[in-house]
Amino acid sequence: MNNENEPFNYDLIVPKGGKIDGLIFENDYVNIPMTLFYSIEVELDTFEIDNEVMDTSVILDFIDFKINDLQELESQTFNFPMHPDTGYIDASVYILWTHHPVSVSKIAFGKIENGYIAVSIDYNIEYLDSSVQDLAFRTLSTTLKLDKLSIYSEILQPTKDNFNGAVELMSKFYNVEGLETPRINCNEFDVKNIVFDIKI
Repeated sequence: MNNENEPFNYDLIVPKGGKIDGLIFENDYVNIPMTLFYSIEVELDTFEIDNEVMDTSVILDFIDFKINDLQELESQTFNFPMHPDTGYIDASVYILWTHHPVSVSKIAFGKIENGYIAVSIDYNIEYLDSSVQDLAFRTLSTTLKLDKLSIYSEILQPTKDNFNGAVELMSKFYNVEGLETPRINCNEFDVKNIVFDIKI
């Protein structure tokens, strides 16, 4: 897509699976109370654009499903407002060194099987490298691994001494009977958190 006067080619967006995670997070500076937010990552098949090979994902962050267990998502549909209305999903896809905003209007979940849940996401990409925007929403369908829940390290330091406190805190937001015992996880950015894997 070398012509900035052409809309983005949605044929490039082919999902190959993904995961759903949760994070207990708060930020007093922007008036975000302590909440268990969920994130969805949908990995895409490798594609080529402007002679560059892309290995990327569609990322949806800070989703408040208001549930106590991921099992509650089965066969449920959620509708969301658009930015900047309260409750919109902060989503993007990284293409050609740019994070392109993604609008999400609906997430529809299907059955849970063997630790994975089927999902369909109605979305639109605001492709910033083009002056022509295709405003139609598409539907992306795939399966997500029910992965893990974490606690923001500024809420609770990631040490083994805090494991009992982590269970107590998580129980305020989630059915801990559906979780494995806590562990310390270090992500790709070398950030450590106390995490709970979802029981299959």
